[in-house]
Amino acid sequence: MTFRQLVFDEYRWIIIVCCVIAVLAGAWITYGTYVDPAQTTTEQPVGSWATTGNVSHGATVVEDTAVHEAGTELENEPVYYEQVSPTLEGTVTTGYEASTAEDVTGNVSTSLIWQAVDEDDETGEETVYWRERERLDQEAVTGLEPGEAVEATFTVNVSSVHERIDVIEDELGASPGDRDVFVLVEYEVEGTINGIHRSESNSERLPIERDGGTYSIETPSSMGEEFQDTEPMTETVSYGPERTVGGPILVLLGLGMLGAMIAIPRDRYRLSEGQRAWQTYQSHRKEYGELVTTTALPEIVHTRDLAPVDSLEGLVQLGIDLEAPILRDRSDGRYLVLTDDLVYWFEPPAPPESSSSVASDESTAKSNDDEVLETGVDESISGEDDESGVTSGSSERTVTEDENADGRSSADSTLEADQSDRENEEGTISYNDEESSKRTEAESEDTVSNDVEGSLDGNEPDDPTDLRL
Repeated sequence: MTFRQLVFDEYRWIIIVCCVIAVLAGAWITYGTYVDPAQTTTEQPVGSWATTGNVSHGATVVEDTAVHEAGTELENEPVYYEQVSPTLEGTVTTGYEASTAEDVTGNVSTSLIWQAVDEDDETGEETVYWRERERLDQEAVTGLEPGEAVEATFTVNVSSVHERIDVIEDELGASPGDRDVFVLVEYEVEGTINGIHRSESNSERLPIERDGGTYSIETPSSMGEEFQDTEPMTETVSYGPERTVGGPILVLLGLGMLGAMIAIPRDRYRLSEGQRAWQTYQSHRKEYGELVTTTALPEIVHTRDLAPVDSLEGLVQLGIDLEAPILRDRSDGRYLVLTDDLVYWFEPPAPPESSSSVASDESTAKSNDDEVLETGVDESISGEDDESGVTSGSSERTVTEDENADGRSSADSTLEADQSDRENEEGTISYNDEESSKRTEAESEDTVSNDVEGSLDGNEPDDPTDLRL
């Protein structure tokens, strides 16, 4: 019985299932790598174009001041004085940049909007209470070329706008929200640009803020937006050796193992009943070996009624339940549990012809135990032959003295005589260093045997745990 037999017999179907899974997984990896590899699609830039625009503004001084003379043109000032230059003027320039263009039309318009609004600080949403709008300018150019501009102007009298707001609030009888004045710029480009028909529109808001006697306009640094032209590019994913090599290897290994499992007759590695029994015994022996005491049992044990147990595990559990020692007889290797009425025993199965190293060790250990036991028996027999006269006389004297003094039974006298014989034999037999060691072991075993005899005669040993390991 080899390790391969154990694995193949116990896990045959699990191995077959694993082989099938390996083949399917390897086939899937191989197919996805060589036949139908994955593809990725990315957008590759092929061109670009952009709308452009800017805003310029200014005001004309209408009254002489120490700073400016009347008629002075102020341009792109951060602040304008409402009393000196009340009218704001500006120009919006829009266009586009592209590689090629056909039939492009550019539109730009400006409008003045004033309203009363409230803005939510958390959401940023505006609540408009009222609103007025005035178109200021609108320009359209057809056949607009890249880099060519379309211009629209705006003119706003800031003082006049706020006077209109005052009139509206007087008419409404209330002034909810905040005043909001701004110039709205809307521009659009439509046509064939870079070979594609396009229509792009956008808007910009230019707020006009009034603060006491001054006002200002906020303008972006630049207007417009850039657009990127792309087209999809499909690329095949490249794989590393874990897929290009690992997939086919997984298929081959799976098929090889699966073929071997199917081709090899199961009888070649199926465990026989004897092998299974031996395997079970070895497992129990390894698990419960510390609870077993090996000893030479007296013949009186074998005269009791015997109750066989199916397994060593069952016998050990029985001994634990009965709080009795689990013994192993050196003479025949059987395991026993002794009670007042019965002797429970388990006989180990015979080792299979082709066993593992564990079985060989068990057989060797048993042989060594038997040799030690035989040596002790031979020496005991030899001692009995040499000292037969002494033993007989001693036995007769012991029986007579015991009957006269204590009135003991003949059976007890015989048992006492046997005990005296053993003591005489131990005193007369001498051993060399190696034989002395064996005798020490035999004496230990005799002590266990005497305890067992005492339990069978109704005399419990001083310490029942002495029979255990």
